[in-house]
Amino acid sequence: MLTQLPTVLQNLHLPLRLKLWDGHEMDLGPAPSVTIVVKDPQLVADFSHPSLGLLGSAFVEGRLELEGSISEWGGLARFAAREYGVNVFGITLSQQQLALARERILAEGLQDRVDLQLLDYRDLPQDARFDKVVSVGMFEHVGHANLPLYARCLFGAVKEGGLVMNHGITALHTDGRPVGRGAGEFIDRYVFPNGELPHLAMISAHLSDAGLEVVDVESLRPHYAKTLEHWSARLESRLDEAARIVPEQTLRIWRLYLAGCAYGFAKGWINLHQILAVKPFADGSTGLPLTREDVYR
Repeated sequence: MLTQLPTVLQNLHLPLRLKLWDGHEMDLGPAPSVTIVVKDPQLVADFSHPSLGLLGSAFVEGRLELEGSISEWGGLARFAAREYGVNVFGITLSQQQLALARERILAEGLQDRVDLQLLDYRDLPQDARFDKVVSVGMFEHVGHANLPLYARCLFGAVKEGGLVMNHGITALHTDGRPVGRGAGEFIDRYVFPNGELPHLAMISAHLSDAGLEVVDVESLRPHYAKTLEHWSARLESRLDEAARIVPEQTLRIWRLYLAGCAYGFAKGWINLHQILAVKPFADGSTGLPLTREDVYR
């Protein structure tokens, strides 16, 4: 049984290191940056197939802990290709992100499945060639005035019966105005210039107006509050190291930004929503199952 868990985790092809309850440690992949600390021996027996979902459940239950972090530029594209065998076309406006993501794609031998390009969303192919479209943390930077065009580009890119997942931070107020207390001004000046958070109702309306049908919405606000708390705490625990990498002002900005955003999410001043939409067929059908069982599969 002790050999079962390492084998299963190795099959996930992630930069992991394993630390067992009895003190044994082992590397499961090249250049491991995250350590999985298994606290419950029974967890070994529960693993019969590779599953990030099971890892996530075990973490929530306190049966394992995570130490370290993974820098995941291009991570979603690689994960989809590696774990599900899909062909991925991804876009970014960052030369630095593109270069690093392509390096990682080559390192994992996924270059035949993942194609990343330097491309604006407005230049995304509009011939309905894609089965699914995923937009993560992007529409906050589009601007309220451009949301109708953004939604139309998503509609034009996906096939009939295809899905669109829009993941991003949303505003408290239905008109999308920022919260007070100077938080919006601080973020606009120092962190994300020209960003505008839409309310859930606003982005949902634009997706619907473009012809997409919203079929599922999930708020991740409590989760993101905890995520930011962890990010903030880990930065605070490594301030000396961070100070050697970035200027003092940059470090001070990010200390305030992470802690402040954790507080903002906890208080409900901002939210994070995943919106799942489908492009219906001409007859109005969608081809989706009648239950939500497939959403987390």
